[in-house]
Amino acid sequence: MQLIKILCGCGQKYAFEVEPADGRLECAVCCPVCGADGREAANAAMEQPFGHVSAPSPGLRIAAAKPPPALSAPERAQRAESPPSRFSAEPKVRSLSLGLAIGGVALAALLCSVAFTSSLWRKQTPTQAPMDGYPRTLKDLDASYATPAADQNAATSYLRGFNLLRLGGPGPISGAPIFGKGKFPSCGAPLQASVKTGVAALVKANEEACRFFEEGSAHDQCRYPVDLNLGAWALTPHTSKLRSAVQLIGLTALFHAEAQDGKRAVQDIMTGLALTRSLEAEPILISQLVRVTSVSFCVASWEQTANRAVAPGESLTNLLGAFQRMEDSEARGEGFTRAIAAERAIWLALLETPDKLLQLLTAPGADLAPELRGRLEARLHAAGTYKEEKNEIESIFQELLEARKASFPDRLRTEALIQQRVTEAARRKLAILEAILPGIATVSSREAESQAQLRLGVTAVALELFRAAHDQRYPAALAELAPALLASPPQDPFDGQPLRYALKAGGYLLYSIGPDLRDDLGERPTGKTGDLVFEVVSPVKLAALRESR
Repeated sequence: MQLIKILCGCGQKYAFEVEPADGRLECAVCCPVCGADGREAANAAMEQPFGHVSAPSPGLRIAAAKPPPALSAPERAQRAESPPSRFSAEPKVRSLSLGLAIGGVALAALLCSVAFTSSLWRKQTPTQAPMDGYPRTLKDLDASYATPAADQNAATSYLRGFNLLRLGGPGPISGAPIFGKGKFPSCGAPLQASVKTGVAALVKANEEACRFFEEGSAHDQCRYPVDLNLGAWALTPHTSKLRSAVQLIGLTALFHAEAQDGKRAVQDIMTGLALTRSLEAEPILISQLVRVTSVSFCVASWEQTANRAVAPGESLTNLLGAFQRMEDSEARGEGFTRAIAAERAIWLALLETPDKLLQLLTAPGADLAPELRGRLEARLHAAGTYKEEKNEIESIFQELLEARKASFPDRLRTEALIQQRVTEAARRKLAILEAILPGIATVSSREAESQAQLRLGVTAVALELFRAAHDQRYPAALAELAPALLASPPQDPFDGQPLRYALKAGGYLLYSIGPDLRDDLGERPTGKTGDLVFEVVSPVKLAALRESR
């Protein structure tokens, strides 16, 4: 068996053992965060003596390549006849323990980064660009990620929970969705016996881990142990663990909702939201993308709960507040703005060490057009200070950070701004900018997706509170939720119109038009088309709940 270690283009590090056939990997292998195909990088690694390969780091995605698949809800990847779930299956790769999976990568990164980082600080000089309050050096970037006291740091509990996760293996757990072979049910559909058994076994095996996740949710401050002084080589193993933990918590909510315990199911969802929010202050682009995915999982688990159980009014009120708090932050763009500013600091630092930038952008697995690769190598091998590129980066980010102050849907225009600057860089033969700018071209769409999901969650909680107060009747229009429950009907961040809503067979259909900017009449995503949907198919009646107890 050969140990293969891969650094994905999205920034995730993962490893696995393989028995190569004729020196090549025959089966598919996917990144556990973004799902990108890692077979080419794995084959390149097998040709190297130590089986280790690096690919472009977060945000530094090659212009000729497509960015890693969107971290959307898993329903985008499914093609089932019934309405697909927003939970995705983990790639079937033989995973190593956390320490083994990242240990070799950490050592390699550390060895190459010692000289890199020390030389970087000798060379880096203060920037003369107008100050905008965001860090421009790696030292300032690391300092901007505040470290609370250990007893007030949510990460202290979360990391202990991550280390206790038991998510796979033979036996009953293999029947669970996501971590086993079980299929996630459509909204309101009963769980198959094997799925119910698998979920129950999964919940039982992870009781201690979930206690730590609930303990961590009591803290508002969080910093994970990531060294941002390493810039593009900073390791973030906690992001994949966090994603798995949020999926586990979603299944735990399903378990409690299926048992008609709406109170505990809602508490599970709030724990998942708190865990998701723990990435909000982390100024790393991949961390914010994982946060978007985790938001979708939390909303999906709330959708399953709303179709299976009735929660007490107090629980619903608390859940409404949790969703609103996260939606307010997303509307201000805080998480992604910090991450984008961090990209600037990382790129400026890399321009001080062109050999490292070249290594990063031309690593195995980077789909770089031959013509661009040639110009990039020529530019990075040439002596100079890269003053023109530095000035362009300062100008682009100044413009981008200013444009991000707009609310959605106007904030979506930042994508056109980046595309325009990519085109201009190509015209001026600025190969470095052509290579690195596309990595941030779709950020605002992912951000809008997160805001849309949170607004679906907010509205769905308000609808349940309305139903409880109006003889089990949902409102005919969202305007009836104001002002008692919501200040006004939430708008769709993709077009500025109110979220679409219609009563449907005793339940309702609620949706956003989604990133394709087209109203697909509430059809769930298939590929690149479809809407972001929250649907209650068969609302639970209080009488049925009392009877079950």
